[in-house]
Amino acid sequence: MGRIRNAHTYELMMHRESAPVVLIERMQVRLKLLEDSNATLHLRNRDLITKNKSLTKRQEENVIKIEKLENNVSLLQNKLDKEKANLVNILTKQPKYDKKCLENKCTSSTNIISKTDRGLQIWEACKDCQGKLEGCQKDSFTRITITKSEYELLERDMRTLRDAVIAREEAWNKAMERERNCQQQLARLTAEAIVSRHLCETCQNELRAVTDTLTKKESELKMIRKEVQYLNKLIVKLLRRQRELEKYSNDSKRFYISKKDQRYIEEIARRVQNSKSKSKRKVRCNSDKYSRLISFCEIKRNQADSSEDRRKLNFQSTS
Repeated sequence: MGRIRNAHTYELMMHRESAPVVLIERMQVRLKLLEDSNATLHLRNRDLITKNKSLTKRQEENVIKIEKLENNVSLLQNKLDKEKANLVNILTKQPKYDKKCLENKCTSSTNIISKTDRGLQIWEACKDCQGKLEGCQKDSFTRITITKSEYELLERDMRTLRDAVIAREEAWNKAMERERNCQQQLARLTAEAIVSRHLCETCQNELRAVTDTLTKKESELKMIRKEVQYLNKLIVKLLRRQRELEKYSNDSKRFYISKKDQRYIEEIARRVQNSKSKSKRKVRCNSDKYSRLISFCEIKRNQADSSEDRRKLNFQSTS
């Protein structure tokens, strides 16, 4: 009875020890979720890196364009300043030069060309002065002049480019901050994944140890059940043998059993009969323990048979 109770308690402990399996399944689900989130974060990080590279390329191109435009503007500004200075110099020197030309090469009476159509006398410059004036006019055609509206348009373009560069720099800084945050999250997730893997490995090791102990205990329990079945069968056989002996023996020489033991033996016999009618299977015991028990029981039976035969002979001789 003590062994049977221990078997029942061990089955209850088996049900209780199945709880770590549920915990391991939950940990595996969490690991899968963490791996999925880690993969999505890796993909996002790759996309951000590609975007950052494209933004850097665009920024470099914009910087090159801005530098070119600034150089062009500076060149145009220098040319404009030079042209303004040349014009001022020409305007300041022109009256003095005209006076000298008139004083040196022109007369006041003989070389005057009269215009009777208009009723006015107009002074003409000499050939040298006319050639110099024509040369100044030809040079003025090759020079670049910028109007105020064009200058304002250039300023607006520069401002828009400057604003675009500032916006790109802000976007770049935001992208860098996002990348840092993603890297921190990746590091945290990798640490959590490592910890969860260690926990899973420890839980798996514990579960293996528990399963090993359970298999050992199950094998022991099977052996105990087989022993109990075999002992029950032996008890039934001994009960039958006792009844057969009681038929031939006297009342004074009977082997009396207490009522409690007799009830227990009868219950065992009923169980054995029920198990035979339901299962109809033969239990074979090949171990050394069962062979020893069988040999021991056969010896006991032979001794009982010999003692019974002696009693019969004594009874016949006395009669």
